[in-house]
Amino acid sequence: MEALLAPMPGNDRGAARETLLGLRTRLPSHHTPTAYNTHIARDWVWGEAENVDAWQRIECLLGDATGPLLLPGSGADRLAFDLGRSRQVVALESNPLLALLSHRLLNRRPATVVEFPLAPIEPHHVAITHELDPPWSAHEKTVVLADVLHPPFTAASFDAVFTHWLIDVIDCPFSQLVSTINHLLKPGGVWMNSGSLGFAGADAASNVSAPEVIKSLERGGYHLDSSEEEEIAYLQSPFNRQSRTERIFSFRARKVATMPWKPWVYLPAWLVGGRGSEKEPVPMLPAFTTQAASVRIHAWLMGMIDGKRSVADIAAEIARQNLMPPDEATTAVRNFLKVMWEEMQRSG
Repeated sequence: MEALLAPMPGNDRGAARETLLGLRTRLPSHHTPTAYNTHIARDWVWGEAENVDAWQRIECLLGDATGPLLLPGSGADRLAFDLGRSRQVVALESNPLLALLSHRLLNRRPATVVEFPLAPIEPHHVAITHELDPPWSAHEKTVVLADVLHPPFTAASFDAVFTHWLIDVIDCPFSQLVSTINHLLKPGGVWMNSGSLGFAGADAASNVSAPEVIKSLERGGYHLDSSEEEEIAYLQSPFNRQSRTERIFSFRARKVATMPWKPWVYLPAWLVGGRGSEKEPVPMLPAFTTQAASVRIHAWLMGMIDGKRSVADIAAEIARQNLMPPDEATTAVRNFLKVMWEEMQRSG
């Protein structure tokens, strides 16, 4: 991973680990370094049957689509390489590890990656080293490290957009993605999609079904050419005791109207940065007040741990300071330390 991520600028190791943990500088779960190691192995090592099946489906969706094609969320990049053998493709990826791996493979530089099966079949399957070296070049392929919700392209830049296993993992309502792709497509351009509808957002109303996807497309300036559902094998590693099948949803829609578009705004202005917003006061939100109080208690409890005090000693001090009734303090301290101990076991 260090070799793959080495080109990233500002790779500063000066901050202490405790400082980084305290500031919660952790990647989202879908951007962690190992989140896609199985996808990488599927694309380039053992997943030829899955790749061929996907390509046959994609060829049908492509139809007469020509010209520059945008592939947002290009992932481990096998699809971008396949498409790039015959057409101009822009592979857009927001995960730095995947984008840098893609760029490396595009330039025919072999890469070493490690697969970590969730339930390894044999002891030596716990961590499997793979050497990646694509057997062909994708001459028409370009790799861009960026966020599709804030695309670095002018309006109407692409004749076609292909979203592959993407629409249900984007951190925005589906209607926003519909609007963004409409903004990027030329008039008459085609949006093709294939993948899961496993929406799992905190807002249940934003977790749309197939009929709702179609309605959103029709409201968003598209004419639906076709749609279908199919059961497929998915990430069936020969080294993993577990295997999956997925019911995927594919569609092909043509842009028939240009709709209004605004970039997705997820964070408040005082947090985004730029144009002097760093000097705006941080509002005293209720969640911040609660968190401040809990952090103070957390720090106080951790400060009580000196290698001499027992659970009962710490609980007695909590009761003495009137933070909690004596009959509840011992159980609360034990549970608190149990969580801390379990996190230590998981993180090493």
